[in-house]
Amino acid sequence: VNNDNMVMNIDYASTFLDFAGIEIPKDMQGKSLRPILENKNTNDWRTSIYYHYFEYPAEHSVKRHYGIRNSRYKLIHFYYDIDEWELYDLENDPNELKNIYNFPENEELINNLKIELNKLREHYKDTDDNKFLPKANIKINHKGIGAKVTFEHQYSEKYSGGNHNALFDGWTSPDTMISSVDYSVWQG
Repeated sequence: VNNDNMVMNIDYASTFLDFAGIEIPKDMQGKSLRPILENKNTNDWRTSIYYHYFEYPAEHSVKRHYGIRNSRYKLIHFYYDIDEWELYDLENDPNELKNIYNFPENEELINNLKIELNKLREHYKDTDDNKFLPKANIKINHKGIGAKVTFEHQYSEKYSGGNHNALFDGWTSPDTMISSVDYSVWQG
């Protein structure tokens, strides 16, 4: 383990090609790990990594998000059906338990991380925010259709909807369900 060199799974293919003596195509996103493995000069190695998780809703039920991580901080942007940011100080909070995004003293740090994040999104050609939007008007049959919606918990203004039709977990619903609903905005 080398904390000085940040590697990603996209580096594996380039590494295999490099060790096999095959030229690495210029359009491959990864870098060969050979210099690191051979303890050579890695002064030009990346200092941060970009990632994107978009398999929601899938078995893990992790909201869609992308982020940047460097040796100390991790900045995450959740999107799709919410718009939330998280920032973690991995040195003082390695388990990512305390979100420090809204702390005023972190404003300059956040701005710098967002600049780097946008550079990496452009580098990896992952800047189209529209490509992972929900598919509209998926027809479903559900026992909740036609039911009166009532709330056990007060809705939160920070979630989509922002009114009496917003469920407490951020999904929205009309007061009375109709024969088909947009699955992307309703959860029974």
